[in-house]
Amino acid sequence: MFKINNFIGAIGGRPNAAFYFVGTHDDDILYLDPHKTQTSVGIIDKYASLASYSPRGLDRMGIMGADPSMCIGFYCHTHRHFTDVVADIKKVHLLVSGDKMWTHRTPWFQTVGHPNAGVSAIVFG
Repeated sequence: MFKINNFIGAIGGRPNAAFYFVGTHDDDILYLDPHKTQTSVGIIDKYASLASYSPRGLDRMGIMGADPSMCIGFYCHTHRHFTDVVADIKKVHLLVSGDKMWTHRTPWFQTVGHPNAGVSAIVFG
């Protein structure tokens, strides 16, 4: 999933810990920990350093150390981007589990929303 176009990250973690996963390296997941605090820089003005708002680096954990339950995010600017993401998710799932996605009574995921409404979602179930 991390290599699909339009991927913007995933929220997940392990028991009693939540992280924002941003990518992978070998068998590790790269993440930011939203619970790490930084020193306040005070009032923002034109001379404030943006470096103080950025982490010094990414943390990493073995992919098997993460809880398999995650919220995965994709940014789809157009309906075409959305349909491309749906097609890519189907490809990834077929690579991982063969054709098992469609053996259940209901699909592994479905799309909801209407392209003219400007809102669409992928619901996994």
